[in-house]
Parts: sequence; structure tokens; C-alpha cells
Amino acid sequence: MDQQPAQQQPRKPVKGRGYLLYGFAAGFGAVLAALALIQIKMAALLIPLIAYIVCVIFNILTQKTICANANVSQAFKLSTISAGVVASVYFAANNIHFLGNPIRSLIPNSDAATQQRVIMAFYLFWAGLYSQILSGGFMQTCAAA
Repeated sequence: MDQQPAQQQPRKPVKGRGYLLYGFAAGFGAVLAALALIQIKMAALLIPLIAYIVCVIFNILTQKTICANANVSQAFKLSTISAGVVASVYFAANNIHFLGNPIRSLIPNSDAATQQRVIMAFYLFWAGLYSQILSGGFMQTCAAA
């Protein structure tokens, strides 16, 4: 008798776990916004580095929750997307003056340093949110067992 290899059953979609990705993304954006609001030395280096570390953790948690195992090397590779986006947005918001005009118009009576921190917080929040959703979406693909 010939034995045929057992066919793998497709994974059933896990209901409610998609909200986890959005929660992680919002948390990631909030961490970046908080970092922008406080004044830290060497922010240009620390914010992308912290973004990378937090993104790696969130990506591992996402894949562990969705797939029941985590591919750590994939998490390290895909987290460079978020760190790159965050670093690019950080430098763009710092160096391209007109990007801050909509936010400056909302808080006209504050000093320039406060306005710059709020501008950075705004752009880093959205950069973190969308880049984490992108890399977390890639992390939801489970390797075949």
C-alpha cells in the first residue's frame, strides 16, 4: 500500500485578532509621539532606534499571536521598514518648514520649541501607525508547517 502524504489543513482565520495589529500600531505611534513631545538629546538617533526595537517586539507578538510561532529573523528584517519610515519622516518634518504650517496654525500662541515638538509628535504618530500596520501585515503570513 502506498501512503499518500497527509494534506495540510488550511489555517482557519482567527476572529478578533486583527484588532491586535491596530492596537499595536496605535501603541507604536503613541510611543513615537511621546518621544517627540519630550526633549531628549540625540533624538535623531534615538527615535529611529527605539522605533526599530519597539517594532521588532510588536512584530514578534503579532506573529506569535496569529501563527502560534514567531520567525524572529523575519521580524528583524521587516522592522527596518518602520524604522526607515520613521527616520525619513523625522528628518522631513525637521527640515521641510512648510510641513508644519497646518499644525502651527492650530497653536499660534505657543513658542517655537513647543510648536516643533507638537509637529514632530503629529508626524511621528502617523508614520509609526502606518509603518507598523504595513510591517505587521507582512508578519501575519505564517510559514507552512
